[in-house]
Amino acid sequence: PRAISEPVSAAQVAPTLLALAGVRHDGVLPDLLRRGARAGIVPVGVDKTDAVISYFRGKPEDWETGLPTYSKIVYAGLWPGIDLAYYGTADRLKYEFIVHPGGNPADIQLEYKYADVNVTNNSIQLSTPMGQVNEQNLYVYRTDNNQQVPANYVQNGNIVSINTNTVAGTTLVIDPPLYWSTYWGSAG
Repeated sequence: PRAISEPVSAAQVAPTLLALAGVRHDGVLPDLLRRGARAGIVPVGVDKTDAVISYFRGKPEDWETGLPTYSKIVYAGLWPGIDLAYYGTADRLKYEFIVHPGGNPADIQLEYKYADVNVTNNSIQLSTPMGQVNEQNLYVYRTDNNQQVPANYVQNGNIVSINTNTVAGTTLVIDPPLYWSTYWGSAG
């Protein structure tokens, strides 16, 4: 077996984060494409934990053992001036966009495949053959004073973008609350 010390692939990150968040994952996800995002961004682990994981798939020489785990995974610069971070809370997987000074929230374009998309009352509802996924009550705030900034989702077919104002020299966090439990049923 070989130990992996380089960054872990996104295919390894997602199941790990779902497990850490206490979410049952059956391998059926609506595809989410980040339109206009830079290709080849490697996720970086933030806040290393004491836990390690291993993958025993295929032949022993293909096993991956002793992989480090992190409390947060960040895709830095996914769009110019915008990072995407994933992390688990006590009962769910969360993600947020960090819009640094000079970044434009309108660049964030999320294209959903294999799901019907409906934006209503500042929430996204995804309908799939397996059930519903809901992103409710979009929350955007400034990091310098934690004040909420008005924002809303904009739908164009199966593409959803975010409309909000930026403040020069200020970092914004776009925090869409995602409720997986209506889709997979989580413990909690």
